[in-house]
Amino acid sequence: MLPFNLIREKNINFFTGVPDSTLQAAINFLNTDLARDSNVIHIRAVNECESIALSAGYFLGTNQIGMVYMQNSGLGKAVNPLTSLVDPQVFSIPILLLIGWRGEPGKPDDPQHMKMGQVMLPILNDLEIPYSILENDEKDLEIKLNTALRSMKERSAPYALICTKEFFDPYPDNSENTYHSDLTCELAIDHILNTFPSDTAIISTTGRISRALYHLRAKRNEKHREFYTLGSMGCASAIGLGLSKSLEAVGKRILVIDGDGAALMQLGHFSSIGNQAPQNFYHILIDNNSYCSTGCQPSISESVDFAAVAKACGYRYALTVDLEKFLKSELPCFLETVGPSLLVIKVKRGRKKYLHRLQSPLEYKKNFQIHLNL
Repeated sequence: MLPFNLIREKNINFFTGVPDSTLQAAINFLNTDLARDSNVIHIRAVNECESIALSAGYFLGTNQIGMVYMQNSGLGKAVNPLTSLVDPQVFSIPILLLIGWRGEPGKPDDPQHMKMGQVMLPILNDLEIPYSILENDEKDLEIKLNTALRSMKERSAPYALICTKEFFDPYPDNSENTYHSDLTCELAIDHILNTFPSDTAIISTTGRISRALYHLRAKRNEKHREFYTLGSMGCASAIGLGLSKSLEAVGKRILVIDGDGAALMQLGHFSSIGNQAPQNFYHILIDNNSYCSTGCQPSISESVDFAAVAKACGYRYALTVDLEKFLKSELPCFLETVGPSLLVIKVKRGRKKYLHRLQSPLEYKKNFQIHLNL
């Protein structure tokens, strides 16, 4: 079932948010079919805080309700504007929230989703945001959507529709693959592992990059000694900065392997890294112009020059490569730079479905600290 046609019939024309695998089919429909509708405005937000603000701005200019989609993990980030911007005690702005329920109690999921899965509904209750849990039934959807619209108009405040994993019927992704590199994420990581010394402390971002790194270590019969950032999207570079300062005196090399969606979500970290200027900090950003872990929905990285941003923020070195031959020649040079340094690697969109899901965070933390001789 795809609710956006029904939502459009209710005169909701503004959509924004951050992708979630639970909402994958709906977002694919929004990116393709609804993109052809000239009355529809869809802004791909970089984080959930921004998406709430975008919808608030649209309401201020039109008096029309917008819709924000997100994974429930993003609810924590959205709490600030939900309480201090759109709440009835502040500016009282209605927003229709479409929230994917990861970590639903009683259902298996990855460890980073379990806590938010448990506390999502209590958080909404504490925020005094009414909600409905959608069932895979068109009549039920229309009833709950009408309830949401009535509530938003009467209260001039947000209302949440909660989607479980089973709610949406599959819908293909027909969006264009922006980059035409001969590199894949896995191939790029393989070259990175071949170049960086074995004593490097590696922190990998959430999602596909960490799973690909884990898979490659297993394939190469090597120890898992990285810090795999399972959740906290966008935080890998800040973890790396904190680690680099703690190990700067002993000259330990820190490598953060980041992704475009994660970097965009917390782009301000670039300024903190540039300000602190750790000479042992190396930042590799694998850019496939998509949120690969949630279904390869497009990001907005095609309009962002990450290398220029890094240089403007104080990185000592920053470069972009998009072909394997350039990556192979650049990596040894990158290794010899004085940090903070950034290397952006543009790769093809797409993902390997066999990649191992990471289920043992405490074990990964222990292995990483052993690697650091702690």
